[in-house]
Amino acid sequence: MDVWLLLVSSSLLSLVIADGKSRTSVNYQLSEQGGHFQGTRDHKCGYKPLQKTTNRPLEFMMRIVGGKNSEVGGQPWTVSLQMYGKHLCGGSIVEKGMVVTAAHCVYPADRTKVSQMVVIAGDYDQNVIDPQEQSIPLSDVAIHPKYKDDGSMSYDIALLFLSRNITFGSHVQPICLPQEGEKVEPGTLCISSGWGTVNEYLEMPAILQEVQLPIIDNITCSSVLESMGLPTLHETMLCAGFPDGGKDACQGDSGGPLACRRRTGSWFLAGCSSWGLGCGRPWSGSKSSQDDRGSPAIFSKVSVLLDFLRSSNTDGNCNSKVLRFRGDSGIIKYPTNTNYSDNSLCEWKITTEENMIMQIKLVQLDIEYHATCIYDYLSFAVKEKTIRKICGSIAPSPLLIPSNHLSIIFFSDMSINGYGFELHYSTLPTITTTAASGCDSIAVLHEEGKIYTASYPNSYPSHTTCHWIIEAPKGNIVKLFFEDFAMEFHKDCVYDRLSIYDDGSESNLLAMLCGFTIPSPIISPKNTMLINFNSDQENNFPGFKAWFGFFSQESALSELAGNSTITVNVPAPRFVAQDVCGIAPLDPQWVLPRIVGGEQSCPNCWPWQVGILFLGVFQCGGVIISPHAVLSAAHCIQSFDPSHLLVVAGKHDWLLKEPSEQKRAVQMVYIHEYFELATYDYDMAVVWFAESLVFNDYVRPVCMPHVTEPLIPSLVCVVTGWGNTEEDGQLSNRLKQLQVPILDIDVCNKTYYPGLLTERMVCAGFPTSRHRDSCQGDSGGPLFCPRENTGYVLYGIVSWGVGCARFMKPGIYSRVLQFNSWIQAILQDQANQINNQTKPRTRTVEIENDQAKSSGCKSEEVLRGSVGSIASPGFPYGYAEGINCSWVIRISPTGVSKIVLEKLSIEESSDCVSESLSIYEEDGKSRKLLILKPFQRSLNHIGFSVPKVCTDDILTSNNGAISSPGYPSNYPNDLRCHWRIIAPLGNLIRINLLDLKTEQDASGCMDELVIYDGTGHKKNVLGSYCGQINHYSLKSNGPEITLTFTTNSNVTMTGFNLEYYFWVPQQNFSACKTLDLLQAGSSEIKSPHYPGTYPDGLDCQWIIFSTSGTQLKLLINDLFLEDSTNCTWDYLNVFDGPNNESPLLVSLCGYRTGLTLESSASFLTLHFHSDKSIGNRGFSVHYGEVTESPVQTSRMLESTCNTGYISSEFVDPFLMGKSNIRANATNNEWKFRVIGGQPAPSKSWPWIVSLQTKRRQHYCGGTILNEKWILTAAHCNFRVGTDKVFVGKTDLSLEDGLEVFVIETYTHPLHDPDVLPPSNDLTLLELNPPLLLGHAVACASLQLKAVLANASCMTAGWGAIKARNYKLPNVLQHAMLPLVPFESCRGFWGSDINDKNVCAGGMGATSCVGDSGGPLICKVKSQYLLVGVVSWGSDECDLKAPAVYTNVSSYSDWLSDYIDF
Repeated sequence: MDVWLLLVSSSLLSLVIADGKSRTSVNYQLSEQGGHFQGTRDHKCGYKPLQKTTNRPLEFMMRIVGGKNSEVGGQPWTVSLQMYGKHLCGGSIVEKGMVVTAAHCVYPADRTKVSQMVVIAGDYDQNVIDPQEQSIPLSDVAIHPKYKDDGSMSYDIALLFLSRNITFGSHVQPICLPQEGEKVEPGTLCISSGWGTVNEYLEMPAILQEVQLPIIDNITCSSVLESMGLPTLHETMLCAGFPDGGKDACQGDSGGPLACRRRTGSWFLAGCSSWGLGCGRPWSGSKSSQDDRGSPAIFSKVSVLLDFLRSSNTDGNCNSKVLRFRGDSGIIKYPTNTNYSDNSLCEWKITTEENMIMQIKLVQLDIEYHATCIYDYLSFAVKEKTIRKICGSIAPSPLLIPSNHLSIIFFSDMSINGYGFELHYSTLPTITTTAASGCDSIAVLHEEGKIYTASYPNSYPSHTTCHWIIEAPKGNIVKLFFEDFAMEFHKDCVYDRLSIYDDGSESNLLAMLCGFTIPSPIISPKNTMLINFNSDQENNFPGFKAWFGFFSQESALSELAGNSTITVNVPAPRFVAQDVCGIAPLDPQWVLPRIVGGEQSCPNCWPWQVGILFLGVFQCGGVIISPHAVLSAAHCIQSFDPSHLLVVAGKHDWLLKEPSEQKRAVQMVYIHEYFELATYDYDMAVVWFAESLVFNDYVRPVCMPHVTEPLIPSLVCVVTGWGNTEEDGQLSNRLKQLQVPILDIDVCNKTYYPGLLTERMVCAGFPTSRHRDSCQGDSGGPLFCPRENTGYVLYGIVSWGVGCARFMKPGIYSRVLQFNSWIQAILQDQANQINNQTKPRTRTVEIENDQAKSSGCKSEEVLRGSVGSIASPGFPYGYAEGINCSWVIRISPTGVSKIVLEKLSIEESSDCVSESLSIYEEDGKSRKLLILKPFQRSLNHIGFSVPKVCTDDILTSNNGAISSPGYPSNYPNDLRCHWRIIAPLGNLIRINLLDLKTEQDASGCMDELVIYDGTGHKKNVLGSYCGQINHYSLKSNGPEITLTFTTNSNVTMTGFNLEYYFWVPQQNFSACKTLDLLQAGSSEIKSPHYPGTYPDGLDCQWIIFSTSGTQLKLLINDLFLEDSTNCTWDYLNVFDGPNNESPLLVSLCGYRTGLTLESSASFLTLHFHSDKSIGNRGFSVHYGEVTESPVQTSRMLESTCNTGYISSEFVDPFLMGKSNIRANATNNEWKFRVIGGQPAPSKSWPWIVSLQTKRRQHYCGGTILNEKWILTAAHCNFRVGTDKVFVGKTDLSLEDGLEVFVIETYTHPLHDPDVLPPSNDLTLLELNPPLLLGHAVACASLQLKAVLANASCMTAGWGAIKARNYKLPNVLQHAMLPLVPFESCRGFWGSDINDKNVCAGGMGATSCVGDSGGPLICKVKSQYLLVGVVSWGSDECDLKAPAVYTNVSSYSDWLSDYIDF
């Protein structure tokens, strides 16, 4: 390739790149940034020429601008599609001659209609002719071929071809199309623009409007649409909007863009405005009036419609339908002899030998350059996760792919191309992976190339250390150029950092780098350079991408002169007067424009944030409002002595001593006098300190709200704090920031917290997200919102919520505006008034015992249980005269009880001698008066009421029981219960969960029991439980366990009941042999000390062998081991072979007897393991050689689900008998999907699942492949968030089985839902959390090779059991089916049968409606293998017609992209 320099004038450089056949001209703009040239192309998509530039590339402070006029040139790709001079719809420029719009805007696209349509580009004000306005008629229209005018609204997209090209300028630019597979995370704020009506009733505006809308996840959107009877959410649809409405796309906006911004600053077309119900109506909450509810805005999802928008290339070595390569080495080159085409989309998949990795070497590279490769690129992915993107002309160092499966995609946009690439791939042993990658080892590089952080352009992992040594030839130096750089920032780079030295001794530091600014080039004065990368435990970013070259020492002399260590460029604070509130001298930075998923803030960017410490331990947050005062939450500090509190301002990281911090001792705490802990109403406190804060760049106040500045719903505000990063997780060391939208308080009070909110509260968050919210430890922190050009205003103080970021549970904040006068009154008090101020009122009193004598009501009524309520007789209507009542609350000796006094109204008298409520504590020997309750003035004395509150119990007895309040009756709403079990040192604790029934839905746990190993901040979660559990056991690793039980304000159930006991681990003095070889004979093996209790900590192994090569038989006479799910504690494993690597026959625990096992050859291996606590009597087994005909035995499925054996606790479905019938199909009919079968025994199909509608109606089956994946038929069209999946069921009418949750579906890319009969009919369902295998749940093994025609096969399902009668049974049906030869099946069904189908049945049994997606299982050499998935068959379920199954062995490559076999 030749490069000719044509012209250098001023700062413009023109290049012509030619190879003698083609020529590409590119304009480059010289830039001093980084000391090297950077290229900018004319009219590249996704940039706004008039957009204000900033030297803060990550600043994305977003606020909703619904109804706001767009800036001139602010949406340069938005066009107006007009007909007869009137605005009809919007559209988006994607090429000079092409615009994208909605199909419904132009349907039907007849020639007459098209001839009357024009596109207006550069339009801003439709009442005037704008400077760059262009009116261009259409030449043609292309509507997506699958779009139908039937109300379904799927595939609602069309292309408008213009009669002449658009002239680009500062107000007219194209928008980028999304990259292949590019996703927009839920909560991301994107911009919709158009000239549509601003509400449902007003006329269209003349000025272009824009509104920012958050992306909504599919689960939420699908549920909303279904609840309103609206069209089903299709895979071609994308949802956006706020649950409270107010911001939306509306009539006339159809076809317009939904533009989302990438990290690099370019914009891409995520959606095309399609439809919605109403304009800006609220759509969350089933309690809203159906007539008032709207829907989210629905856009056509451009990323899944790229094949239509792009005229994809297809030639011999490029195909979007995947070209596959197999073998240990090979070459991929594209194109072969010319520049690659625009709109190329090519995919290759390489599969090599197992247990090997791949090395990719780029020998030629010429792809349009961008620092983050957002235009043209070559990407490498493993299991759909991109691990590297490449572009430009500098080849990177050889890539090591830690897998034997690799997907390669080449993508080009609509302008500027190059020669393409050539790569060579080969295999290497897995042991070379880390040694050559530079991570967790050292990579030595001798050739010029590129280096990246691990996982670039995705975020690098935590706790990663990488080292590269670059060695240039002698007489040369090394120069390092950065193309992209994004690491966690600190002025001293103490978190994540890149350290660069001139040699391996690390004696001369050349640079210490972090942050988000691209550094200048680094030059080593020697021919070597050492590069070290380190990341800590949190806050990960994309990292860096750099290329290095070798230069002669003479050419670099001038650059080396005066060269000094390069360090991070710390941004200088801008000047802000110290008396100005709400403006930070250091500008805040946001990595992504989204409103869910909190992130670390930049240090000191929120200078009004403070931390409040109690005895040196972080307690809660606060916000500076004056030099002497901060605001916080009353509930957070009400019970502490002010002298024990310390306010720390100017703080970012609690692990570091920071020069910006200021500490102030607290003098006084003002708790609002009406604060109620039971309701969190009036949750406001002022913390006062005598020594004033020194305001500077790092410590300053936030602005207080004014009565003329009400809080507007959908305004996006900021919450900051050091709270838990997840529910029940650890506190963050560094300050976090989170953007949250304000929600309408009335909607919140009806939908999310029915009747619990008051006018003194603010509701904020994205309730349909399960990501981030203010959490424990954020209490007292600020919620502040941007004010136009004048900084931030404090509108809320973090108060309460249910859990952290739970579904439909937004955060609740105290509304500061309601407390303005109360706050100002305190700030105006003089010091002497403060000293005389009444101490903070608290309505929380701790007690252990209460006794009094009574008359007229029960005396010493004993109250038991961990929760309850007390009220005076007659409350709330008044109490009688002369009564004397007493109650005794009994708790454990080490427990703590909490009483919240909800209402009090009794007669006033001096020292309360007339009437009083007295509270005492008593230890059995003496009584101590805790409080003589003061009165509240009232004309009508109604008495008192104590609501239900959980105790904080500390349990130290060596055994006991714990149950939820009210068990076995229903527990109350809004509980927060806490128990701590503390055993003596050296003991362990076992918990047996006997019964649990709590609220759970598709989003997860609503009411939840969480059990932790340990107490305090360092405790670890042992388990989190909700739904229905009959029996489950777990053990601690130490002497302490913590239990928490939280409930919401909705459904209540019976709760839970559990027992616990302590265990002292035993010393293992005489155990057993680590390995014992036993020659076969009639003999016995017993566990140590049998029938006494076996010791803890055993690992015993016996290998039984036959010298004559005879099969072995094992009889389990007696087995009694500690029971656990999946036998994870104590177990006896039996392997079919000479070691533990042999196939697992069975894994046993609990109680078993009379079980017989046989080997397949002459070896059996037994492995007995006991953990460090709780044994039983053990086992006794007999073994010998098989001397008679083999008997039917059962085998155990390995946890890897690859063996195809089933457990002894399951029933062999093939025991029903074998069929010797071979089928010959002779008829000729076709169409869609167990008739002739019989009811299946319980646990005979542990791998089958039932797919059901939200109303619990079965419609399809599926097969468990492993703990994470279920395989079903694509035509079943499973809908995430709406449909349900149940496992472990045989009878659908029973309440057994378990619901599992699907987070994503993956349908085979060649499946077309509009084609019948279906082909490529497979969908994978991804589960989270993963399945717990065992009991009635197991997984089937995939059959990846052809099955013999005479194999025994069966199918099962809950489909119709009678032909022409589609009533579905409750009990699972199964039937033995003969396989039908391919030729015979094709003769019956014709050309609809291909080599990716397998046929079975046709002789008295078949699959039918409702069986779709279910398994065809064949038994091959005692293994149960999944051969097919029920796909289609006779419309009338004709017993003579063979059913057609998708042959899974034909799709092993596709399946291997997701599942490890």
